[in-house]
Amino acid sequence: MESPLRKVAPLLAALAFSSLACPDTIGQLCPTGTSTAGQFTVTLTLQHPPDTCAITQDADGGALDGSLGAESQKFGATLCSGLAGDGGALVYLAVLNHGTRQSPLGADAGFMFSSSSTSVLGTACNCALDINESINGNLYGPDGGVSPDADGGLANVVAIGGTLVDRVAPSSDAGGCWCNVPCALSYSLSGQK
Repeated sequence: MESPLRKVAPLLAALAFSSLACPDTIGQLCPTGTSTAGQFTVTLTLQHPPDTCAITQDADGGALDGSLGAESQKFGATLCSGLAGDGGALVYLAVLNHGTRQSPLGADAGFMFSSSSTSVLGTACNCALDINESINGNLYGPDGGVSPDADGGLANVVAIGGTLVDRVAPSSDAGGCWCNVPCALSYSLSGQK
């Protein structure tokens, strides 16, 4: 089953699986030289900010007011970790068939993954879109905190929390959008081993 969101934001849809991936497969997405910090079931829950993306017109020209986001979605992901060239810790989020995102790990076990895509076609908006995605959050250990090992490993991560936001804008060549672009799809994100 395809998520309605898949029609809008291919980058977020990378996370929006209707079923969980095989753990052995997603664990193989960790970059060479990194270690697996765990396999997680991640849940996205749609938030409803005033600028939320919605379909405002249908193919027949009629008015609509339909959200483009699915209320709740689950997916499987692997968290990996390693060392940066400067000795700092890096964290990676690996999702089957959709690659791996990288972020420095903050002193508070915080991360920020970002990605973008331009001139995306074939969405429910019926126009070319630019999509900028950010995933901000923190990693949590059994007692709250997370500290990397000397080799960058993160053996004590038990949970992930944060937000995922897709900022959607019409591409320069967009015309006839059926959506209220520019707009955003915002999700709270929680993950457990």
